[in-house]
Amino acid sequence: MSNHVNSNAVATEHKLTIGPFSKLFSELSKWKLDYVGSEKQNIEGLEGAQWWLTFQRCSTVYASIHLHVSKYVDKASGKIVCCGQTKAFDVSEVDGNRCIVDDMYFSEGYRVECTVRFEGVCDAIKVPTFNDTIENALHYPPDTDIVVGESSLKVHRHFLRTISPVFNACFANDSKEAQTGVLKIDDFKFGSVKNAIDYCHGRDVPNLSVEEAIDVLRFADKYDMKFVITIFEEALFRGLSYENFNPIAQYAWKYEREDLKKHCNKYYKENAMRLIFDENFLALPTAIREEIMRNALPAKVA
Repeated sequence: MSNHVNSNAVATEHKLTIGPFSKLFSELSKWKLDYVGSEKQNIEGLEGAQWWLTFQRCSTVYASIHLHVSKYVDKASGKIVCCGQTKAFDVSEVDGNRCIVDDMYFSEGYRVECTVRFEGVCDAIKVPTFNDTIENALHYPPDTDIVVGESSLKVHRHFLRTISPVFNACFANDSKEAQTGVLKIDDFKFGSVKNAIDYCHGRDVPNLSVEEAIDVLRFADKYDMKFVITIFEEALFRGLSYENFNPIAQYAWKYEREDLKKHCNKYYKENAMRLIFDENFLALPTAIREEIMRNALPAKVA
């Protein structure tokens, strides 16, 4: 369910051709940039809204493709055509950007053709988030400081108690935290703590790297924030790629996330020739690397 309320929504179809792909491919293949993007296009029927594509480098000839929108749409579906390949996509509740193609081969001289149909296109009435409520609760100021090193973050303790049973226990009865209104955290970076708390508030969180997302997951694991773990692990699941395989695999094995481990095994099996000699894959702890390689073998061989 989206946090938007739409009425009289309409559908609109768009086409975009990029290329020949020589310039974009050259930039990707030389590894000068993590991603490159198309020019922004207007979305008919949604005033002030635009859409565009970005190409995220996976290797020198493969990239994932992300669809970006500047305003929320209910659904985006269509296809990407390049180098004799056709990849269909169908995503719902698009607000920001979504990966629509995980792994596509590119070659110089080819064009990328994208056809996309946006549905539920209209200006939306945004349902207020919890953060909207907090920001306007001037009669009820924050009563707790989360202290991380030399930095601190002001929060409401009742909010902390709702998002974590560990925090709930911290402020129970006449605990030190309950008396002083200070919660000290010394085993995480301030940025990781702030990202986690901001996310739970419903505040905008900057585009996190895989490493930053995993730091949030580590924090959520310690404080038993199950809904954060579920959502962030889903993002790792969807975003697994050649480039970020190492940190995601290490997280999956360290925290024994069986579904994510199976996904890593499947990804390796499908991309073994690209990963087996990759320095990042080889840098995995030996036990993890050997288990992944063993799981890729036929049953009789394994």
